[in-house]
Amino acid sequence: MSLAVSIFELVGAVALTIGVFVGVAQLRQHAIMRRREGMLELVHSLQKADMTSAMSLIMRRGTELGPDEFREFVRGDDGWPFVSQVCGTFEALGALVYSGEVDLDLVTSAFGGAVTRSWGVLRPEIEEARQRLGWPRLYEWFQWLADRIEERDLCAPRGPAYEAFRDWKPIARRGVR
Repeated sequence: MSLAVSIFELVGAVALTIGVFVGVAQLRQHAIMRRREGMLELVHSLQKADMTSAMSLIMRRGTELGPDEFREFVRGDDGWPFVSQVCGTFEALGALVYSGEVDLDLVTSAFGGAVTRSWGVLRPEIEEARQRLGWPRLYEWFQWLADRIEERDLCAPRGPAYEAFRDWKPIARRGVR
């Protein structure tokens, strides 16, 4: 009887150990999926009409709008919502990168140009607003994100993706054809 009890205890211990390993593996897989879904949601939010309109306005600065025209527009009732949309989105994105919820490499690859260009265009207006409002932390994570992306570009400069990764081959994934 004691041999049978020992065998059952051993089987129970093995089953428990296997269960723990399976649980840990499932938690890791869940975290990977959660991050992937978060990035997809982020991509979708940056592709919505109001964000693309706001980005279009900012990207036109320097080509169609001079500094004075842009400043007038940004400070007016018509322009500030556009600026707030972009700044708020990149502010949240910066905080998510800082907290480790979103990968900086992926953000740099997908949105780096938009973030750094937007910061370059909006920086004078944001810095002036910080002074005027006495709010030095206004859009602090947007600035932090732009600075990190620019640092990465200085440390590892590369050309455009269509040139730099011309010889790219997809990674074979198990079970996916």
